[in-house]
Amino acid sequence: MSRTFYFYFSLIVLIPFGIIAIDQLTKFSTSELAYNPGFWLGSLSTLPPLLRIISVSTLFGFFFLLFIIVQYLLTLDMYPLRIGLSFVIGGIGGNVWDRISLGKVRDFIFFPPHFAFNMADVFLGIGALLIVFSVFKYRHQLWRPNCVRHGILVNSKLQLPFALTLLAIATTLAISLIIFSIAFLKTAHFPSDLIANYILSATIITAAFGLVSFIAGIYISHRSVGPLYAFEKFIEQILENRNIHTPLKL
Repeated sequence: MSRTFYFYFSLIVLIPFGIIAIDQLTKFSTSELAYNPGFWLGSLSTLPPLLRIISVSTLFGFFFLLFIIVQYLLTLDMYPLRIGLSFVIGGIGGNVWDRISLGKVRDFIFFPPHFAFNMADVFLGIGALLIVFSVFKYRHQLWRPNCVRHGILVNSKLQLPFALTLLAIATTLAISLIIFSIAFLKTAHFPSDLIANYILSATIITAAFGLVSFIAGIYISHRSVGPLYAFEKFIEQILENRNIHTPLKL
């Protein structure tokens, strides 16, 4: 295995899940706890518990999918940005675990007059600072003002099938999970109106995940197709005796 593989593995798996483990261990080892049933500083605490849990877990799924896509698309030398993203997703995951298992977040670090937070919040804050720092440090690499690209879809015959394959995989997995969930809810004798609301929500979420998967497929395939497209254009210019002194830009 290459060093790049282990680096990505540590960023995507070890750091976020390590933060979740640290957060949960510190909460279990602390006797004095404050419980936050809402979101930031107790906001939206009046929402029904089921709605809060579903919304938070769904948003975390979106964030984690975007986290993986962004980690893949970033260049290798943006280490502070990569680590900052890992810290943020790990901090979010620690609090999401609390909401799914307990319906509320446990805080044990108290700051006067009325603030309370936990280790997940600490890592989330550090990650946010690293991201802000990286946006300024790598602004030329992120926004690429001198980029000569005129589009991401440069070879539709290759990119569209790849993106549609990702869309089909994501949709198939989501539909399988929906079918399993509906069967479970009916077996557990959940009310019909609750099942109907679940089907509607799951359909919207599946459509959103499918759209993200399709767009990600276009961008990911461009990483391979884009340089080939640039090379083909470069050869065409040479054969047509145009811009023969222009360097090749991939």
